Amino acid sequence: MPSPEGLPPEVARALVAHGHEDEARRRAERGDRECAHALARSLVERDRPDEAIAVLRPLADGGQWRAVETLAGILDAGGRTAEAIALVRRHADAGGPFTGTVLAPLLARQGRADEVLAMLRGHVSDSRYAEALVAHTAGAGLDDEVAALLEERLAAERSIPREFRHVEPLFTEHLLALVRQRRAGAEHPVTSEPHDAEQVADDRAGQADRSDQEDQEDPEDEADHEVLEDPLVRADRLVEAGRPEEAIALLSALDRRPWTDAHLATLLIGQGQVARALALCDSAAPDPAEAAERAARNEADAAFWHRFRSGP
Repeated sequence: MPSPEGLPPEVARALVAHGHEDEARRRAERGDRECAHALARSLVERDRPDEAIAVLRPLADGGQWRAVETLAGILDAGGRTAEAIALVRRHADAGGPFTGTVLAPLLARQGRADEVLAMLRGHVSDSRYAEALVAHTAGAGLDDEVAALLEERLAAERSIPREFRHVEPLFTEHLLALVRQRRAGAEHPVTSEPHDAEQVADDRAGQADRSDQEDQEDPEDEADHEVLEDPLVRADRLVEAGRPEEAIALLSALDRRPWTDAHLATLLIGQGQVARALALCDSAAPDPAEAAERAARNEADAAFWHRFRSGP
């Protein structure tokens, strides 16, 4: 039974790379995400973005974030930034995650940094969003507000006793220094305030102490471990030596696992045995733990997909 997710990524890429685009397209039209992405990537590389958009559109319209993100990038690269923003906003409005770091540069390129600030100001505690906020409000006259948000984050980080910190404030201090410097102007570079410099040195010392402690707690003693060559590596070496049939025999003799099946299928496609490769993937039994995790994820996401598909 084929996986609901489609072919393994490396198999989908091999299918397209070895000229079996029609098969990849058929599978993409049936909902194979990996074939859709492999095909779209190849089409973009060959300067056929409209075809790539057509391949990804059904997945994006179904609310699949990876397709939304990739499609938005293709639209933006083709000068259709407003359309890309509308696509990502639709996902965000339906409650989808991950949209902030994709929307921010799209909005900034349209001169809408105020919307970037409004969108990210409540999420500055997340380093990804803090960095996006700094990067995509540059030159928009919003540095005072951005600096104030970073100062609040920095104060919160420094209020945590060092022994309980998961992350040192160095990253926030770096972002704040960037904002202060561009606010002052390149001709008046800003240096850290004296107490900031002392704090940075203190934080670095704390990081070094913890690193030393971790090194002492987890020493690597390579002499205690015999390195055994992986059969997948042996198979690759046989192929490099011009002995692909031996590599196929080696992998075929292994117990069936998702990673060995994918490696074997990729090798078979490279040797022109496409039907055998696809039959191998389509007959793979799903891993019970993976199937349970997917079922739980699908159940949790069901409300989101419904909102997305019924949205404006």
